[in-house]
Amino acid sequence: MSKIKDTISLGDWVIVKHETDKSLIYNVNDESLLRIANFHCKTYDLIGHTYGSQFSPVVTGEEPKIEADGTSENKRGKKRKRRGGNAPILAATLKLVPTVDISPHSSYLERKREQLTKELEEVETKLKNGDNQGDNRNLQDDHKNQTMGEEEIETMRGKGVSSDKIVEALKQNSKTFHQKSDHAQDKYLMNKQKKHSLTIRVLRCNAQTVGDVLWHRTPLPGTLLGGLRYKDVLPKLLAYGNVHSGARVLVCDTINGYLLGSVMERLGGKGEAIATYIGPTFPNFSFKNYFNLSDEEKKTLKKCDLTLLLGDLEGDEHLKVIDAAEERRRKCLAAITDEEKKVVEQEKFADWVERKKKDKIHYANQRKNLKMLREEGADSLVMICKWEPQITLLKMLPYLGAGRRFVLYSEYIEPLVRTRELLEEKKMAIGVRVVDTWLRKYQVLPGRTHPMMRMNGRGGFLLYGTKVENNLRKE
Repeated sequence: MSKIKDTISLGDWVIVKHETDKSLIYNVNDESLLRIANFHCKTYDLIGHTYGSQFSPVVTGEEPKIEADGTSENKRGKKRKRRGGNAPILAATLKLVPTVDISPHSSYLERKREQLTKELEEVETKLKNGDNQGDNRNLQDDHKNQTMGEEEIETMRGKGVSSDKIVEALKQNSKTFHQKSDHAQDKYLMNKQKKHSLTIRVLRCNAQTVGDVLWHRTPLPGTLLGGLRYKDVLPKLLAYGNVHSGARVLVCDTINGYLLGSVMERLGGKGEAIATYIGPTFPNFSFKNYFNLSDEEKKTLKKCDLTLLLGDLEGDEHLKVIDAAEERRRKCLAAITDEEKKVVEQEKFADWVERKKKDKIHYANQRKNLKMLREEGADSLVMICKWEPQITLLKMLPYLGAGRRFVLYSEYIEPLVRTRELLEEKKMAIGVRVVDTWLRKYQVLPGRTHPMMRMNGRGGFLLYGTKVENNLRKE
């Protein structure tokens, strides 16, 4: 297994989690900027710190000035006033916030004990002082209850006032705060603290944290992942597919590399992740880059063109084309009599040969992968298809070893039901099941435990089973 780094390095992708539970992904370099409220900070300041650390922007006076007019352009190119545009944009430096424990190796029980001790002290204080008998029934939700305006808040933020002082000022200028019940006061302070807090936490990129960012990136959550819920459906998919260290996994990924990155992370540098694709060039799979894979983990990636695999081609067709083109260019070069022109053409030919070396290596490796799949087969097959999966699955099953597991994900249940009926009819697999994972979030608070009022129930469906021996590969 490859060793997991505990510190942030140059070029790493990191997850920045705000107090509002909003998460964004950044690349750590000397050019990218991280925005916190009206502060612009360089991600370069994160290098050398431990994952899980908390930071806050601090203006030291040594940062370069930033000129901004408080507006931003929309998709049509028209300028509109940016939220908080009255506050000046300030360049700041990220400073480490001292915490009780930021080490990833700390004991969970120690952190939990400190949290429960703090909550117990708060309960004892309330019992001594007596409960607040406030009543929320007569309160009116009116903006006039807060005498402090938005411009005053932005002025305080521009001067570098801490979030605690801003929340305290909002509390003092609220006409109805002291009339609320204890629960309502706690909720009010918590919401204001989240809104005005400048503290961020830097997390390591993995299948869960990257999935959280991608899931909430679009207005309809989960669109980029095809509805694949990262919390529970992705772990089930990897478990049903028997993806483990040392396995040879055949991967069909149509969600831009998120599934492929999760499989490579699970392999941990041992095994093979054979990524299938259609076309002359290998797709970018940009989401895979977010996982900060080590050199050992990157070596597990193998590439396989489905057109060559399913078409029973040897995989050397592209090599033959390149060799024929090289031979044709050599003959043309030999036929040139002008010495000056021949020197120029020789330089062009040398550059062309250098460019084609990488293609030759790619096609040679692909030919080895095709031969390996046809002779030995894969240990596991995991698929996420946005199209009708029946034909693709039936074509790829012959290259899966007998008694091996396969799993197919789809956002809708109808294609999986038809595929299950077809597999049972042809007697190609046993134990074929179509499952759905039901998830419901709960708010757990003293005296206020209940299901969340708003939540997204989409998570997709899984079809899994075990392949049985057949002779479809010979046919």
